[in-house]
This record gives sequence, C-alpha cells and structure tokens, in this order.
Amino acid sequence: MRWRKFFLGARARILVWLVVLIALSTVVAIFTIRQILFAQLLDRVQRSLEQEVEEIQKLANGRNPATGKPFGNDVAAIFDVFLSRSVPDDDEFLITLLNGDVYQTSPIALPDALSSNISLLRSLAQTESPIQGQTSTERETIIYLAQPI
Repeated sequence: MRWRKFFLGARARILVWLVVLIALSTVVAIFTIRQILFAQLLDRVQRSLEQEVEEIQKLANGRNPATGKPFGNDVAAIFDVFLSRSVPDDDEFLITLLNGDVYQTSPIALPDALSSNISLLRSLAQTESPIQGQTSTERETIIYLAQPI
C-alpha cells in the first residue's frame, strides 16, 4: 500500500516527467550535434577536394621544375610533379588517370571501395567535365571529385 501511494503521488509524477524531459532533451541534443558535426565534415572534405584541384590546375599552367619549360600537353609530367609534392591527409587518396587507366596513386594502396570498383575509375577517366559524387560499401563511403586536365 505504501509503494502504491508513493508511485501515485505528486513527487513521483514530477520525477518521472523530469526523467522523460531530460532523456528527450539529451536525444535531441545528440542528434543536433551529430548533424552539425557531419555538415562540418562534409564542408571540410569539399574544401580539401577543391584545394587539390586548384593546386593541380596551377601546376598545369606553370613550368616543369625539371626542365624549366611549360608542361604543355605532358600530363604525365604534371602528375609526376603533383604527386611528388602532395602529401595526402589521412583517409585522402590522390588518383591520377591517364588514357583511361590508373596512372599513379598516393598513397599506393587504394581503399577497398575503389580498388574493387574499377568501372568507376574507368568512367571517371573518360570524363570531359568535372564530376563529383560518392560511392559506398558496407564499411566506407568515398567522396570524389574528378577534374579533367
């Protein structure tokens, strides 16, 4: 009888409502923070992709440091210099495609989502305009930007 009186009392109802409100506000806060952090991550990835494209375009319009002459149509030399000077961040991969095939990569080991999806790389190698997208496997999502030179 005493327990029944306790659970039906005003204090118990107030305590239950407080627990419910705290739990609900915690769930909403966690979801909101997750969404904000995810949006910031996507923004950082986008800026990193655009920075790499800008760097290779500047290099392509510049001079070959080995010869001192403009690169011209020597795309392989542009890729060689670019990959020798660029150090990718963690979980960042620089892939150069030449004549429809993978020319060089940095780092050398590609993630499973790309190494098992050669058709994606081949289709990106044939592009004549910038393409941005993403591909996913069970364990990873890859966001890419393909820029023809």
